Amino acid sequence: MEKQKRTNQPPKGVVRGVLLLGTALLLSMIRGVTDLDSAGLGEAYMPLLIGGFLLFLLLSLFLLWKIYRGREWARITHLGLFTFSLISSMGETVTWFDSAPSFFWLYVMETLLVIGGFVLLFQRKSSQWFMK
Repeated sequence: MEKQKRTNQPPKGVVRGVLLLGTALLLSMIRGVTDLDSAGLGEAYMPLLIGGFLLFLLLSLFLLWKIYRGREWARITHLGLFTFSLISSMGETVTWFDSAPSFFWLYVMETLLVIGGFVLLFQRKSSQWFMK
């Protein structure tokens, strides 16, 4: 029975990949809150923005949990959302390079962490585990 339990555990690549994605999520939330503070938006928008942040955080944590539990659809969904996010934020990222270099480098770190996480999640051993 103990041997069967071990096969249900995710491979090290999946665990490390989820940790990298979680770290990138944390950096993203820090960048988002800092950017929100520097944007100088009125207080009327604050509940809407906080609600959006919470919804994003809950969805991301849900996907990370499902990836850790071996759900192939969560891995593909997260990859799709990351790709869409990367493409849609290219213009904003370029402006950060000149106006707010710290945001730019934080975004670069997030992107590298996510790419590293997906490399680990799509390795052969990890992919085989997802297919079981």
